[in-house]
Amino acid sequence: MRTWHKVVLGLLAVFVVGIALLAGAGLLFARYLRQEMGSDAEQHVTAGRNDGRDRSARQCLADAEARDTSGQALKEIMASSLRLAGCLRSSKSDDALCDEVPFSANAVELAVWSAARCRERPPGDVACSSRWQVVTTHCRSTQSARDTAAP
Repeated sequence: MRTWHKVVLGLLAVFVVGIALLAGAGLLFARYLRQEMGSDAEQHVTAGRNDGRDRSARQCLADAEARDTSGQALKEIMASSLRLAGCLRSSKSDDALCDEVPFSANAVELAVWSAARCRERPPGDVACSSRWQVVTTHCRSTQSARDTAAP
């Protein structure tokens, strides 16, 4: 076997081992997050539902935006998203908020729209795109429920 074949095979082996290590680390991190968030997730959703009983969807979003998200870790961003989802679910109907959301299946279009909304926020708002993803999901499910109920 030629030397360059050995080098290529060695590099390929290192690459495969590296990918396997990264995948393993990713699985361990996902398991850690599931354990950390699993017990608290329902509490965050319940707190959001309690918040949303006397608020409109736009007020739920404003409350979520008012919470300082600069420098937050992934766990806190997920908790904030769960609370916002619970709030939106139990809030008073607010078609004006959902009128702004594009109902496109094109992920790029949604990402561009979300990025435009986040540019309006102060720098360092790391949870902004996560909030708009929650709003998009809420508005889509609301629209889907309306479409199903319509004769």
